Amino acid sequence: RMVGTEAAEKMSVNEEKDLISTLPDSVLVSIISLLPCNEGVRTCVLSNRWKTMWKHVPHLSLDQSKMLKLLIRAYLRGLYLSTRLEMAYNRRRGDQEKDFEDLDEIAKAEVLIDSVLDSHVVSLESCTIRHLPESCASGKAVMWIEKLLKQNKVKKLSMERDDTDYLGSEESLPRVLRYHGRTLDLPFKIFSGFEALELKNYFLKTSPSSNDSCQVLTTLAFRNMSVKKDAWEGILSCCLCLENLTLENVTHDNCKLMREVTINSPRLKFLRICRMQMNGFKVSAVNLEVFEIDTVVCMPKRLLTFEIPKVHLLRSRSDLKIRGQYICWVGSKLLQSRNILHTS
Repeated sequence: RMVGTEAAEKMSVNEEKDLISTLPDSVLVSIISLLPCNEGVRTCVLSNRWKTMWKHVPHLSLDQSKMLKLLIRAYLRGLYLSTRLEMAYNRRRGDQEKDFEDLDEIAKAEVLIDSVLDSHVVSLESCTIRHLPESCASGKAVMWIEKLLKQNKVKKLSMERDDTDYLGSEESLPRVLRYHGRTLDLPFKIFSGFEALELKNYFLKTSPSSNDSCQVLTTLAFRNMSVKKDAWEGILSCCLCLENLTLENVTHDNCKLMREVTINSPRLKFLRICRMQMNGFKVSAVNLEVFEIDTVVCMPKRLLTFEIPKVHLLRSRSDLKIRGQYICWVGSKLLQSRNILHTS
């Protein structure tokens, strides 16, 4: 009986022992990096040892709509999108500082993202930021990218404008507010500051320059993007180290199609083109190995050239409908594998 009692007491002691706290810092940091950023930051209240642990995680994932979640949800329901975008644009133009408590909920979430980025102390393997359209209008989205670039501590950056609740209401907005709510006006040095860059749901403006000599961008993905024609051509001509390129539903100047897609990239190894409508298509990539085409529509009898001698994997898929709507206009045709093989 005494032996059984001693064993039970020893088991009770082991159960109460904090085994997680005995783990090395590197392991704890890896565990925290698997959590959403707001949950990772909350671990700082566990103990003094955990207080700054989140600042050393190698991956950051920030979602503005999940910060102050209940407050933001009520705020979004309580005001029209046009009113919120106008307030956000006025924040960009105003120079009067406000106390945190006097800010609206979206502005408060912007301050929290600023604080997280400023407080983080080590280089990041990757950073993902998903934000509301109001942070385009306020200019904060561009400021976050510039901040990460200036800190020179992010290899892979993914930026997404959350348009989940805005798809139906954007069309009814005044043109100027619609413009500010989705425009990302970036300095061109952005395209030479990261190894991998993904942008989603923006109208992209930038002024191409070949003066940025440090070319490290190897992976670029544009999804649901509208890009100024000269900016698009400048990006491809200046980013000479590209090895992976993904274009999904990309258009020129807010039109429904791209006039002519010309890709001339000698180092490119992977190319994916998805849900695109274009007048012509010319690809010159002598080291391309994998080429994926998914529902690409071209005008007939237009320029169609593929210089891709090393391709060993060609994937082609066609779907006349996207989100239940037909995408082909009169006289157009879906680009299929035989077209690529015939013109290669």
